Amino acid sequence: MDALDLRRPSSIESTLSEVVHGPTGPLYRALREAIEIEPRVAEAADEMYRIARDRVVVMISQARAASGSFQLDAHTVAWAFLALVREALAGRTDSEDGVTRGIANIICQAVVARGD
Repeated sequence: MDALDLRRPSSIESTLSEVVHGPTGPLYRALREAIEIEPRVAEAADEMYRIARDRVVVMISQARAASGSFQLDAHTVAWAFLALVREALAGRTDSEDGVTRGIANIICQAVVARGD
């Protein structure tokens, strides 16, 4: 995630594609299944999610500081980003390329769109 540039859809898309479709994708899917069965795994996953959300909030705040003012706060964008990634990992999406590209465009617009 450190190389992710939230101001560039191509950077977001390549990172998401790696997470969702790369070698770690099955691991994340297995984790999702384990969360539903084992409460201790769910607790650990909640902590991992909190850490990921906090990192994304920092990244969004840094990207926004470099670009100007925005309509949505960083916590809202981070929540949306992680929710979309979870849906993609759950396999509830229709096409591999379209999903990561769509998520990348949504997040980029939320990060760089200027408020009125």
